[in-house]
Amino acid sequence: MLLGVCTIVNSYRYIKSLTMDQQSIERIVHFLGEKNLLSNQQMKLLERPGQSNKFPVSVCINCMREHIPELSTMVIDDAASESLFGVVSDEVYLLSLLKDASTASRILSSTGVACDKVNQIRRLESNLSYPHLMSTVKGDFFLKYNSALGDRYIPRYDPKEVVFQNLLVENVLREYFGDEFTTKTLYPSFSTAENRRRADDSHSELERLTERAIIQPSYSPEFILLSESDDFSLIGKVTGNLVARIFNEAAGFRWSGLLEKYQNEVRDRTWEEFKEWLNNQSWIKKRYGIMMNSEREDLKPFIEEAKKLKLDWEDVITKSYQFWDKGRILTVPDLRPKNTFYHELKGTRIFDFDYLAIQEPSFFAAMVMYFCVKDATDRNISDSDKLTEMASAYLNELITNLEKSRFDDSFRKNITQYFAFTIIARYLPDYIASLATYEKMKSVFHTAKSMLVG
Repeated sequence: MLLGVCTIVNSYRYIKSLTMDQQSIERIVHFLGEKNLLSNQQMKLLERPGQSNKFPVSVCINCMREHIPELSTMVIDDAASESLFGVVSDEVYLLSLLKDASTASRILSSTGVACDKVNQIRRLESNLSYPHLMSTVKGDFFLKYNSALGDRYIPRYDPKEVVFQNLLVENVLREYFGDEFTTKTLYPSFSTAENRRRADDSHSELERLTERAIIQPSYSPEFILLSESDDFSLIGKVTGNLVARIFNEAAGFRWSGLLEKYQNEVRDRTWEEFKEWLNNQSWIKKRYGIMMNSEREDLKPFIEEAKKLKLDWEDVITKSYQFWDKGRILTVPDLRPKNTFYHELKGTRIFDFDYLAIQEPSFFAAMVMYFCVKDATDRNISDSDKLTEMASAYLNELITNLEKSRFDDSFRKNITQYFAFTIIARYLPDYIASLATYEKMKSVFHTAKSMLVG
């Protein structure tokens, strides 16, 4: 048994503190490099410019995950490396317990959701951290486990805080849009999640697994995950309609109910806060600048094409202020097809929430359009016609269903400009000289250009 070897009382807090300790990060990187454990790809990632300290810590965590057997036999004489490896070992051990159906049975029984024996538990392929499907005689249950390590990157919150934020957003959205707008969490209750959110990690394996878990009924196979549809026009239309509904019903919202009680949990409540985030904290502007100033020969053709688009960041920010003034919206920033269940007759159910935020509508619309494209390229779809078809269907459905009194033609233009900024910022700096990536990059860039002139 590994759990208990590490003496740190809260794994996530330790990882978070490490991101603010440059010297410790450098020592850990040096230790892993000295032991020849860092892969060539990981070393390249560590050299990537413009990243916060969360990024190298994530790289070190992933490296340790891959080399637990070797590291377990080594004498680690660096305190920071030893502590991080202790956390990684405990977290990987906890996750391994979820492969066992008997452990899943104990979790279900302890939560009171069901006393059924779990016949099978399997991890699902998803953008979520660690989703599992548990099969019982009485039906299937969905379990999302939140690790302090995250999946590939350090999570935004402590695992128990992730659970609380998910429950908070789910309940607020249900107050505004009705019970059929989201999936339904069976465990934990909102009050249970709130009581646990800032506590130390439980020492018991079962308790630590349970306090980090979200359990819901399984919505498949009755519903499909929207991102897995082969009908790209359908993906665009359904998502566009969903965003239009949010625009029409969540603009001019009131601070009432749960939202009033927990309004300090909502991000960017004023234009000044939103503008500050957009200009100085969002990755889009930063990475767009890195791309446009790159001296790499392989990127020069794309840089020249990007310049022809005549994108103007200050202009879209100015327009954003006008749209914020007309109708800022309450929403979940990571709305996307991967987080949406769809049924032809029963509609959509959205799930997996990080936090609530107030956003300017053209920016939010552009981000959802970007996520539509990203979810498709994550499936290795690199057909520019399909990507453009989906983006066009999304934008047309959104514009058609908006309340026309609030937005004019400049609204559509601002969406497509934000979309183009995001595509260039996301895809082009990550270009690796391989045919698959090259074709994908050409496709998404073509989609951005098509939406601008369309």
